[in-house]
Order: sequence, then C-alpha cells, then structure tokens
Amino acid sequence: MAITFLAPENISAFGGKRCLVRVDLNAEAPGYRLRAILPTVKLLRAHGVGVIIASHRGRFGKEPPTLAPLVPLLSQELGEEVSFMGEESGISLLENLRFEAGEEGNDPDFALKLASRADFYVNEAFPLCHRKNASITHITGYLPSFGGLRLEEELTHLGTVMHDLARPFVLVLGGAKISDKILTAEKIVRQADTVLLGSTASTPEDFITDEEGRRLDIGALTQERYRNVIARARTIVWSGPMGLSEREGFEAGTRAVWEAIIANTASRAIVGGGETAESLKLLAHSSRLPVADYQLPPHVFLSTGGGAMLAYLAGEEMPGLMALGWSNP
Repeated sequence: MAITFLAPENISAFGGKRCLVRVDLNAEAPGYRLRAILPTVKLLRAHGVGVIIASHRGRFGKEPPTLAPLVPLLSQELGEEVSFMGEESGISLLENLRFEAGEEGNDPDFALKLASRADFYVNEAFPLCHRKNASITHITGYLPSFGGLRLEEELTHLGTVMHDLARPFVLVLGGAKISDKILTAEKIVRQADTVLLGSTASTPEDFITDEEGRRLDIGALTQERYRNVIARARTIVWSGPMGLSEREGFEAGTRAVWEAIIANTASRAIVGGGETAESLKLLAHSSRLPVADYQLPPHVFLSTGGGAMLAYLAGEEMPGLMALGWSNP
C-alpha cells in the first residue's frame, strides 16, 4: 500500500479532531526545519484540527533540554499562540521526547500512550524516517496516519534524482563523520561520477589549519578544483560542510561549494543535513539578509534530512516510510 499524504480531501472528516504531528526540531538553529512544516500545520488548522507537535532535541549521551524555549519561536512562525503541554484545542508543543526512554527504545506501549492524545497522525519528520523510534514507527498501528506536505515534497525531489539521474553526477560529503556517510551512502558513492570530500578526509589537495595544526577547511587549490567540477555537474547531492564553517577563518570552502552550486543553473541539486543548512547563513549574510529571507534558486532543494537523505538515495531501509505505507487511513 502506498503512503497517503495529507490533502484537504482526506482531512475533511477530521474537523474538530486532534492530530499528533511528529516533526524534527533537533537542530542548533531549528528555524529552517520549522518553516518547512508550516504548510502542514496551517492546513490542519484551516480545517479546525487541533495540532499537537511532538519532537526530540539534544545529543545522545547528554541531558536532554526542555523544549519550552521553542514556544515563542513556534508562536511567531505560526501566527498563533502555542501552548506548552497545555490545552490541545489549538496548537500545543509536547515536552522533549528524549525524556521518554520508550521513544528511542521503540516501545509500542509508549507509542500507544502518545496515540491516546490524538485522533490521527502526521509524519513530518523526514530526518528520522531511517530510524526506529516509537513516534515514527509503532504509532501508525494505533492511528489513521498520513505523510505531511513536506514529507511528500522531500520524496518527490529525492525520487527525481533516483529515477532520472542526469550526469555528470557529483556527490559532495563533508562534516565531522565523513567515513560514516560514505558507508551509509555506499551505493550512491559508486553511482557518482565524482566524489568531493571535506577537510576531515585525506583526499583534498590542500587544507587550512588552526594553530594546533588541525585541518578545519579545504584550501584555495581544492576550492578552485571543486568549483570547476561542480560547474560541469548536472546532478549534485551535498551533505555536510567542507570545514568548521561556523568559525571565522574556516568558512571559505563551504561558501565556495554553495556559490558553485547556485551558479550552476543547468544542474539539479539536493542539499541536506542540519550543519549544511545552517551554513546557508554565509550566503544570507553576504546578501545582507536574514537567513529566513534568503531564497535559494529553483534548481536547489534544501532537504531537512542529512543521514535520512543519504539513506533514502542509497536505497536503505526506511522504517518511518514503511510504517506509513502499512497504515490504514
């Protein structure tokens, strides 16, 4: 059975009901992920549906933070007051799911507990669809379930790359865990005509180092070579900055890749991952615009997923999508 995506015709029966919307706000600056799911929340509210937003936040092995500070941001972006663990007739935000052991333990009893709050469920957490979490997988067994508008958009763009691959195909991998990404994306690494790696790998020609000799960015020669390769590409997939782009003096490589991708209007580009998305501020600041106002050109799609994006393109198992396919709205 195919995934049923949210649409006006299939939520008309849920007017006045409550919907649990699973999102992913687990980013240092979660604004871009929040803005990505606004159309789904607004569509639900337009049909009189009470929205319960569920997310996790924080790093593994550390004390999870409360989600209470996100309430003002949510209220501002949605243009409607959001309550924190409050009344569920309007919009409410649940506490951080990482406080619940049953979430990452994929406990069906915890999924049932979550499901008891709502009348139906929407998955807008594409970045988690390669994980087995209770609020992603088991919950669809207890509620009529839909894919959100953004989830549909993600799969449409990624599906185009998978099924209509234009060459040359350039894969760009960066960030702190390049080796893990190569393992995750082994299939698309083999499909790529060229793979460009960030500063933590051993392949770039030159590096920019800090005073301790750590490689924190790709050097000028590598930047120029990467620009030339990207300029000839027809399909580009990018996950992870080229260096420590949030630190002054080590952002040039990431900016160079952004500029090359944006300049190549003959290509189709998919850019994903929290760190990569946050590095977009380099271009926004250059344009003297707030990040929220900076618009990428039509040939560039900013995915909310990093690992999930690579896993999907590599044909890996996606438990969150499988769970939606098995549900019975």
